[in-house]
Amino acid sequence: MMEDYLFDTCLVSQYLDPTRDKHETVKQYIASLNKKAAKYISLISIAELEFGFQLAVQQKQIALPQIQSLLKKAKQMPLLEVTQHTSSHYALIKARVAAKYCPSVLKKLDGQTVGLMN
Repeated sequence: MMEDYLFDTCLVSQYLDPTRDKHETVKQYIASLNKKAAKYISLISIAELEFGFQLAVQQKQIALPQIQSLLKKAKQMPLLEVTQHTSSHYALIKARVAAKYCPSVLKKLDGQTVGLMN
């Protein structure tokens, strides 16, 4: 059975932006994947890249054309649709990432309800 690939935002960003520090490593990794396997980006990653672009606009960054180019390339990649089934998997992944990389933020939130309206 062949597996397909869903690339996350960080990987896509490194892959599509030749100025990034891990661009060549990621490019080689993607080239090493099964050529017959589908390679997707999710709508969530597109939204995160759009968010990054909007932050750059708000901060009046001079790299706007570069960010806009990356976003355009990302939108040309095959898109894996997000369904209701996706939400629980996405939430689990985000929670694990937050626990690993943002423990101080989580500690500040200790006992608070996050993401729900009171």
